[in-house]
Amino acid sequence: AIVNESPAPATLTFRAFGVDGKLLARTGMANPSAPAVLAAHTQYAKVVEELFALRNVFGTEHGWIEVESTASNTGGLFLIGHTVNGVTTELDGADVSHALTAHAIFPVLGKDIAKDTRICVVNPGSTPATGSLKLQNGDGTTQQIFPVSIPAQGVFEKTFQSTAVPGDGYVELEMSSGRVTGFERFGNANALACLAAQDVDKAANVLCAPHLASGKAGARYFSEINVVNTSSQAASATFRLLNDEGGESTSPVMRTIGGKSQLRIRADRLFGLPDPVKADGWTTGTILVECDRELVGSITLGDADGASLSSLPL
Repeated sequence: AIVNESPAPATLTFRAFGVDGKLLARTGMANPSAPAVLAAHTQYAKVVEELFALRNVFGTEHGWIEVESTASNTGGLFLIGHTVNGVTTELDGADVSHALTAHAIFPVLGKDIAKDTRICVVNPGSTPATGSLKLQNGDGTTQQIFPVSIPAQGVFEKTFQSTAVPGDGYVELEMSSGRVTGFERFGNANALACLAAQDVDKAANVLCAPHLASGKAGARYFSEINVVNTSSQAASATFRLLNDEGGESTSPVMRTIGGKSQLRIRADRLFGLPDPVKADGWTTGTILVECDRELVGSITLGDADGASLSSLPL
């Protein structure tokens, strides 16, 4: 889905590339797509088959889509999911990226044995890109390093099982040539979550999780907060749970996060809230994180039965 935020019409062209950087070809496929005119302040939302004039299912889960617009002030998001016989059982997505980076963090490694974590890195440039992918333990030590080589307009993918690290962990990408974008997907047997790569150059001392839900509100919901200290020095972080009026729902929580280390914890355990599985009521609000070092992170929302899952960057 693309939104034209400019006061003038925009013409959109979509191109679908494979892992090797070549335009994908299918019988009857229009790739690049036919130009689509998007009026000022309007949205253009299509499934992939509609974009490229396909009558049948696209038939690949490896590749990426480039969106070219004649207006600079456009943005959007994408959704991926699993649909059988018209019933969608998994659905999540991330924002369409405008920015490229040479240093990124994928902050979540899924822990559910039923679904692996997949890292996808896209090189939209016209020359090959190289670098390394580090599998990091939650304490900041490196578990394993993988070489990264991406052809021009190609994709690098790496899959990690739930047992890739003994506890918590994350993935760090450092490019020696080229600038890239990417996202990760993880989940459980019934649900899928997606999260855009976190640009280390945009790490900040203040982060905000725009929504928290914990407890019984029909279903039983949980929220998991996850931050990574991008500095090699230990960080002192303060976590505040704010209600909808901006007041503090609990006392602030102070935590020390080691250099290059991660803090990943459910919000009820961090703030001393009732266990969502046993709670009679619920808590909503936002989380404010203040730190003397620069952090990146995410919040993951879901229900205790594993029927839904979604993740957002902080």
